[in-house]
Amino acid sequence: MQIITVNSSGTVMRRWNMRARAATPIAAVALLAAMCFPAPLAAQASTSTGAIVATIRDTSRAAIAGAELLLAGSTVHGFTDDAGTARLAPVEAGLVRLTVRRLGFRPATVDVTVSAGPPTSATVQLVQVAQQLQPVVVRGTARAYGDQMEGFYDRRSHRPGHFITRSDIEQAHPSRLTDMFRRIPGIRLGSTGLIQDAVRMRGETSCAPLVWIDGAPAAAAEFDIDAIVPESVEAIEVYNGLAEAPVQFMPPMDVKACGIIVIWSRRGEPREKKPRDRVTPAQLAEMVASARIYTADEVDIPAHRDTSARVTPVYPEPLFLAGTGGSVRAEFVVDTTGDVAMDTFSAISSTNPLFTASVRRAVAGTQYVPAMLAGHRVRQVVHQPFTFVVEEGKPGATSPQVH
Repeated sequence: MQIITVNSSGTVMRRWNMRARAATPIAAVALLAAMCFPAPLAAQASTSTGAIVATIRDTSRAAIAGAELLLAGSTVHGFTDDAGTARLAPVEAGLVRLTVRRLGFRPATVDVTVSAGPPTSATVQLVQVAQQLQPVVVRGTARAYGDQMEGFYDRRSHRPGHFITRSDIEQAHPSRLTDMFRRIPGIRLGSTGLIQDAVRMRGETSCAPLVWIDGAPAAAAEFDIDAIVPESVEAIEVYNGLAEAPVQFMPPMDVKACGIIVIWSRRGEPREKKPRDRVTPAQLAEMVASARIYTADEVDIPAHRDTSARVTPVYPEPLFLAGTGGSVRAEFVVDTTGDVAMDTFSAISSTNPLFTASVRRAVAGTQYVPAMLAGHRVRQVVHQPFTFVVEEGKPGATSPQVH
């Protein structure tokens, strides 16, 4: 007779009792096996639990990031990502009550019937109630990069030559600026004794190209291009022969040049101060609840834009060239000094991370008028929308889809 036992660690042990005088009844063996081999707990649980994949949007159907999701009678909760979605699990199968809240929006509660097994989808719409500052429209034109870059993009569209943009430089990560010339047909780099990597065009050995920097000749003698740091360059134009070069870059009559190189300096952007630890939307809501930060309806004079200081985000070059439009709805706190507390900055919704980064840089260098309460300046949370629009007829422009 086989005897089945379970030791202290749960391992099933089998041994034969050779002294048994009678066969064990079949029913008893079956009962003993059922006791020793219960159904796995994981299998039992999988038949009674599921998950919720929730999508949170506003009344314009834009995704809302940082919204908190809570299940009534449960410790399960979560926050939406940049796409406005969150996954809650494990959730007991059946009817559950889901509450969604986010600072600046009216909380919403919906009933969701959760199925066991595959996730159950749910979409919740929130209505905005917070103060929204005047929208900012960022127009994607070459002029947005300055008059000099307007000419660059115009020549890029209509003239022969080789054109290198800031995006090209960032993708290549060159250690020296001449690294960007190695991939241009007809360009050769060689040492002249004074210059390690001198640029030569179309087999020329002794004749150097004329270099222009921001519309002016760089030097009377040959200019060492590697004297310029790649990070400081916005764009480069390369014309292998004088016949290709625009008239404004032609050398004087007494100057011999074999080719033209035009370098445009990078436009300065506001640099964001290194923030302290980022404040999450949930932490910001707690600060409002504790009266450390106010909303527009709690102050005498709400915070607003300083008309003498414009918010000027730079249209991200890759999106401009691709003709991509979009939007960002930013949330941040205007401090008592009128500065933006950048540790509170977040995007409630955004169609592209590059747009969000541009808005963040612009807001960091912008001045606002702080809110007033009982004659004192106070900190206030605000929302401000930014819309990026590409004008038709520009390089790569298409009809933008702005949400």
